[in-house]
Amino acid sequence: MNDDFDEFESSDEKEIIARFEKAMAYGANSFFDVEEFEIIINYYLDEGELESVKAALSMALGQHPGSVTFLLKEAQLYASDNNSDKALALLDRLETLEPANAEIHLTRGAIYSKLNKHLRAIDEFRKSLPLSDNPDDILTNIAIEYERLEDYDSAIKNLLRAIEKNPENEDAINELAICFEQANKHQMALDFFTEYVDKYPYSFDGWFNLGIAHSNLGDFENAIDSYDFAIAIQPDYAATYFNKGNALANMNKLDEAIESYNETFLYESGDPQTYYYIGECYEKMNNFDQALQYYQYALNIYPNMTEALVGMGLIHDNKGNVQKSIEYMNKVLEIEPENAEYNFFYADLLRKNGKTEESIEFYLNAKVLDSENWLVYIDLAETLELLNRHQEAISILHEGMEAFPTNASIAFNLSLAYNREGKSNEALSWFHLAVHFDSTLIKSFVESMSDAESDSEFINLMVNQYMGKISELPNENFNSGLN
Repeated sequence: MNDDFDEFESSDEKEIIARFEKAMAYGANSFFDVEEFEIIINYYLDEGELESVKAALSMALGQHPGSVTFLLKEAQLYASDNNSDKALALLDRLETLEPANAEIHLTRGAIYSKLNKHLRAIDEFRKSLPLSDNPDDILTNIAIEYERLEDYDSAIKNLLRAIEKNPENEDAINELAICFEQANKHQMALDFFTEYVDKYPYSFDGWFNLGIAHSNLGDFENAIDSYDFAIAIQPDYAATYFNKGNALANMNKLDEAIESYNETFLYESGDPQTYYYIGECYEKMNNFDQALQYYQYALNIYPNMTEALVGMGLIHDNKGNVQKSIEYMNKVLEIEPENAEYNFFYADLLRKNGKTEESIEFYLNAKVLDSENWLVYIDLAETLELLNRHQEAISILHEGMEAFPTNASIAFNLSLAYNREGKSNEALSWFHLAVHFDSTLIKSFVESMSDAESDSEFINLMVNQYMGKISELPNENFNSGLN
């Protein structure tokens, strides 16, 4: 019987649309009641034919000039045409006619939201709450405005209220998961979704977001279990397999991760991020040919995907294809010249492959772009030492100590640098300071020395003062310094 009704409804709609189009084509006089005009307008809105919507609305207002329904549609049309002033003026007029019409406040709220006046949008949405039959949807809209203000606590409060009113509101559930993540409230997310799936064990969104909460807390085993429940409920959602693949990769279950990533392609077209992650798994397994193949798949879809280009560069470097590696990194830096990590990696790559002078520019770039990377000072100083620019190397290390005043590694390297210059007092002074900062680094410091450095007066002085801390070191260089 329902099928018969649907057929009748569809047939009736076609007849109304045909009659309207005939009237428009031939200028025929044809009357449509309010309900028929709503059918016509909604039909053209669904089809995305805005000119036909405007024509239908114009005729509707001509035949029903006092209809709040059509005046409201006109305001919404003004808003969609970025004519906010006309839309707001018309809404003000409509509010005097129907002050209890929730759609007026909702439309005004949507306009304010589009104008980035989020607090005014919230105020309008709140006005519509007591007038609406769907308060959970309005509370979700309010939450989204708070999200845009980055007030995630207020967003979460409104979403919890929305879900309390309608526990099956999928938009509210998924928006809540986003807010928990943005606010780094991972434990709160875990607690909420654990309780939620206890109450609603067949909720796909509940299990899916519980998996995300477990993953964000590093509990990948339980994340996988949650994703498996989500898959059992809704097996055709690609993102679940993708997230499960990420969890498996984090557990170093790389074969299973690849299998899960590949499942996504059954339900969506190839995604460059998925291809990249598969390539990364193969790279970790030292299957470089397969890794290159999947990185290339990613680049076929998104040629400027820097992660895949870097992956290609790393693998070619490992395979000894220096020129190819440098070509890929050149392209990476063309795309993201301000990326500190890429500048640092490229500098290391150049130095490793004998392009010492060229590497300095990129170390300097990395130093400027990332104030948190203390390693760049050490690598840059080592590079300057290779070029016999000893005073510059010492200056860079001093600059590093100013940026990181308690960094033992930089202090140890300053100690070595002064020792190379024959300045034993300065070398010992920096060595004392380094040990004060972190005595556990003595072993790695000694192991990093060259034969010439370890067989020196400096190493013997160091040994005499710190024998108790380093006497058990098995390093051959260290032992040679004792003789």
